[in-house]
Amino acid sequence: MKMETRKKQNQLDRLRIIAAGGGAPHADSAPAIREGLSLSNVDKPSVLIIPSAKRTAVSFERAIPATKEFFRRMGLSVALLHNFNQAINTEDALEMINTADFVYTAGGDTLHMLEQLRKAKIESAIADKALRGELVLSGVSAGAIMPMAWGHSDSLSYRPEASDTWDYIRVDGMGLVPTAITPHYNTINERLGARSDKFHTMLTEQGDDLGFGIDNYAALRIADGNITQFQSNPNNFIHVVRNNNNRITSEPMTASDSIRLSEL
Repeated sequence: MKMETRKKQNQLDRLRIIAAGGGAPHADSAPAIREGLSLSNVDKPSVLIIPSAKRTAVSFERAIPATKEFFRRMGLSVALLHNFNQAINTEDALEMINTADFVYTAGGDTLHMLEQLRKAKIESAIADKALRGELVLSGVSAGAIMPMAWGHSDSLSYRPEASDTWDYIRVDGMGLVPTAITPHYNTINERLGARSDKFHTMLTEQGDDLGFGIDNYAALRIADGNITQFQSNPNNFIHVVRNNNNRITSEPMTASDSIRLSEL
């Protein structure tokens, strides 16, 4: 048992993740993504973009070419997991994962994105390489949820049939980090109200003791077995949300705060 515990701790210590709450990597979240690139410990990391959360041609074309150009301007080699409306080719995807140092996962429909990775049977290849410390995982919104146990997701808002009746749902992530998160923690939906309140309710319903709210333009930084805060904007934070017998408290992290992954 002690050997298994030690192995798990070693894996957690090797994880390197930047989970941003909101914003495009080529704009407001660029500092967080650059921080993620620095975690690769490679001078010119090879980048793999996962665009699967972009479900419409408009959203894909608005975000993905600019994201590719963002990385290319830094002189980095960039691969795209698939084009719009194209099925993931498992063999090609495994080769791209094998040669990548850094994965960037775009925002959008979290549930759809994870379904596509699981359908192509490549989720475990990404997870295993990350746990070996050979791959940095980064992403915004849906991409922030991907490595976590689960996320508070607005996936249903991207479905045409949802119209104005959608609500937030729980979406199970890869489970590399044993906690729940919500991106866009500091936003308000005109119909549903504050996203933070909806996350608090879901955390209580799920019976979880701890979760993290990630503001737009802030990011959860994971390295060396520690969770710390990275801010693209000094007014935006990571919020530590605790559920104590259905009593919710939420506290913003400071620059000096650090939480051990092993304590989650």
